[in-house]
Amino acid sequence: MVMKILFLPYQPHFLSFGGFELQTLNTYRALSGIKVDVKLGDVWNSLESFDILHVWGWGLPNCLNIDFAKKAGKKIVATCLFSYFDTTKQAVKYRFKLRNSKTRIISEYYKKADAIAVVNNLQAEICSWYFGISANKIHVVPNVVDGIFFKPSNEEFKNRFGIANYILTTGNICKRKNQLNLAKACIKEKIPLVIIGEILDGELKYANELDSLIKNESQVIWLKGLEANSLLLKSAY
Repeated sequence: MVMKILFLPYQPHFLSFGGFELQTLNTYRALSGIKVDVKLGDVWNSLESFDILHVWGWGLPNCLNIDFAKKAGKKIVATCLFSYFDTTKQAVKYRFKLRNSKTRIISEYYKKADAIAVVNNLQAEICSWYFGISANKIHVVPNVVDGIFFKPSNEEFKNRFGIANYILTTGNICKRKNQLNLAKACIKEKIPLVIIGEILDGELKYANELDSLIKNESQVIWLKGLEANSLLLKSAY
């Protein structure tokens, strides 16, 4: 018997959409391609039939979904993305946060999951050490990078923009990803910079600061609206 899998996002994609949401949809398409019985959940449909609930993201929005699914006797898979720690001080600070009621409550809910998927070994360590998830529940599934990026590159980006050596940053433009300070550093050191990404919802003020900084700087290129797996994006890498 083929088990039915239902995908549930962290938030509606029309409210916020970025790399993690692309990962969700790419995984869905990959599973559909091998004829796994998987579908995107319709939250308005009270008659959804499934055996496995696959929730995307770590945090409060999914806690009650996990709880309801567990009470209904469903298997639960969660794909999560965690923050990295640059210093030991950061790590200790984050570890201390586990005493915070909100963080502890989230961890307790996710311990009910049957499996937690992460993208690399460091993410697995964070999931286990900082959040107390049993190591035997954690699975590394390196499914973020599309297959097109493993194929030989082309010269499209170099031919269009005339540069071959530069710093590249990709992803939604937002304060958390710190493109503004990166641009300031590259301008100061006269290093070419290529920024590829849309403005994240709610980050227009930050994006305007970035735009004002680079508008007269020919060494900085900001490309918006590239498709996730476009040839131009591949050639930029």
